[in-house]
Amino acid sequence: MKDLKKKTIAGLGWSSAGNLINQVIKFVISIFLARILMPEDFGLMAMVIVFTSLAQVFMSFGFGSALIQDKKTTQLDFSSIFFLNVGIGFTLFIITFLFSDLVGQFYGESEVGKLLRYLSITFVISSFGIIPNVILTKEIKFQKVTSAETTSILLSGITAVILAYLDFGVYSLIFQSISASVFRTVIIFLLAGWLPTLAFSIASIKKYLSFSSNIFFLNIISQTLNELDTILIGKFYPAASLGVFNRAKTLRKYPLSIIAGGLNKVLYPSLSKIQNDNVRLTKYYSSLLHVLAFLVIPIMFTLIVVAKPLIILVLTEKWIEVVPIFQILCLVGFMIPIGGINSNIFLSKGKSGFVLKFETVKRIFFSLVIVASLPYGLQGMAIGMSIATSVTFIPNLYFPGKLIGFSMIKQLKIILPYLLIATMSALIAYTYHSSLNSFDLLLQILIPSIQIFILYIGLVFVLKLKGLELVKDNIVFPLIKKNIN
Repeated sequence: MKDLKKKTIAGLGWSSAGNLINQVIKFVISIFLARILMPEDFGLMAMVIVFTSLAQVFMSFGFGSALIQDKKTTQLDFSSIFFLNVGIGFTLFIITFLFSDLVGQFYGESEVGKLLRYLSITFVISSFGIIPNVILTKEIKFQKVTSAETTSILLSGITAVILAYLDFGVYSLIFQSISASVFRTVIIFLLAGWLPTLAFSIASIKKYLSFSSNIFFLNIISQTLNELDTILIGKFYPAASLGVFNRAKTLRKYPLSIIAGGLNKVLYPSLSKIQNDNVRLTKYYSSLLHVLAFLVIPIMFTLIVVAKPLIILVLTEKWIEVVPIFQILCLVGFMIPIGGINSNIFLSKGKSGFVLKFETVKRIFFSLVIVASLPYGLQGMAIGMSIATSVTFIPNLYFPGKLIGFSMIKQLKIILPYLLIATMSALIAYTYHSSLNSFDLLLQILIPSIQIFILYIGLVFVLKLKGLELVKDNIVFPLIKKNIN
């Protein structure tokens, strides 16, 4: 148990630090690109990414999760699935290259077909890195995974910014994706120190097919329905509108990815090792819930208050339409990472079949809401998505809680105090926010943020909520001690 805890904490440290660095790099690069390029460019790129993301799901077919979950993997298993992934990658490249114009016809944008043809090469490149990444993840060697991701994000981002300054337009975003795929695959392969043997076993494929097929169908359904708003906006609205909506989603995703992204990478392999001990799972989950609620909720509410000056400052006035959409999406932003933890509980228990059924029903509901809100514009769709997120949050707490004996009521008792304190702090800051309109944009961001921070931390401290103590003892103090030593 101590060894697992040590590995998990170390993995969480590297993964969280890596996510922080990666998201900061992505954010800085996105600012440069958003200031140079137009919303139409990002809209066209979003249309292309929808289809490449779906193809990536086909390529991995859920075998990665199956290999991580299994405690008795062999070299033959890894090699067999490696060659299968590469074969699928080449197949997807050929199919996409031949039929990419159909995607352009669907959107009514001939340029989309050309862009997709370029981007399809990433299927081949990425297929070589899936198994080395799985091996490092399974062994909780996140220092190496983080190094590969950070290097690839930085180098590909620099490539994109240079091309954007040279007036490559949307193609700077295309070559950013291609170069990121090349850098990450090469680095992850070298760091894993693994090579496949020239052997292929159908038995190895069959061994994981049941679990992986559930993961595959879950991922394909989730990916399709997650991107339904992108598909519909791209189909029925101008590319610039899609660029605006996608920018709002991306901006909300940055803080969530920083906090929860690293956690989820470590969480699944760690939970898989204690999958048969509900007492430890419950204790583990309770602490994670405290930490997530303590960190994510006030950040989302602060972003709502400072959204307008923040977006004008970093993206310029041409992105002003992002503001109301971003604010609406941030209202329920804290529910997303908590849902991610709950899915990991089921997967760690080998319950991929239930996750598939649950996520399918949930995503169908999301899709119906998105379709119904389509005629009401971008803000209407944002409201619809937020309502759907709120409605599905309850079963997202109930079912995993039932599985490990940690009721939904107990979970809500953890979350609600942080939610109420953050709401009150944000409302007080927002009351005085209008009086800051004559101030510099940076001050319009800093003053409300500091107000919310002081009020929130003060009330959490007075009420002795566990989240502050957990963050202080497990994240802040260890980092300070490490830097001093």
